[in-house]
Amino acid sequence: MLFENGSLDGAKKILEESIASGIQSPKMEEILKEIFVTSQGSDEGFISYYSDLKTQALDDLKAKIQSELVTQLAPSFTLSDTEGKEISLSDYMGKIVILDFWATWCGPCKASFPAMKKALNKYEKGNEVKILFVNSKETAEDKLQAVKDLMEKNNYPFHVLMDNKNEVFESYGVTLLPTKLIIDKAGNIRHRSFGFRGETELLDELEAVISILNS
Repeated sequence: MLFENGSLDGAKKILEESIASGIQSPKMEEILKEIFVTSQGSDEGFISYYSDLKTQALDDLKAKIQSELVTQLAPSFTLSDTEGKEISLSDYMGKIVILDFWATWCGPCKASFPAMKKALNKYEKGNEVKILFVNSKETAEDKLQAVKDLMEKNNYPFHVLMDNKNEVFESYGVTLLPTKLIIDKAGNIRHRSFGFRGETELLDELEAVISILNS
């Protein structure tokens, strides 16, 4: 609204503060670029300017997450994946493990999956991070088929574990879906997050935690 009314400085300040605080979107970047070009006469220097804003946001996020890290031994578990193979948490000792608790009826869970696919492509290539999608609190009559259908329909290459009795859900003290738990290489829960606020926020949060745990 400020931009539409011609208040470039006011709109720019609001956008800069939002981006620096971690609230970002492609639309915000687009508007900020328009303001930058209008005030500077060209887009020269915008990439560096915007990168500095994002770097500040990530540094601030890291500091916040660092202050909130916990150290709690992750309960051991063994679950079957969608192919019937038994998977244990201990299989991934020495790696950072992300547990993503979800269900097919959970809208925010499914809304987060495109971002999680990007995270999967980014982090699992290095073989230091494993992402496990734990299907819990499922209400479909045929739970396994419902999960397989969703994965196939959306071309998600996720490693899904079937928590049919909700035992892992309960042992980890999960109360909301989606919940993501990040476990360090020593097998300790270090970070919890709930819900889904947007792709940029989720990817930045994962990047910040993984960076801290790898440092």
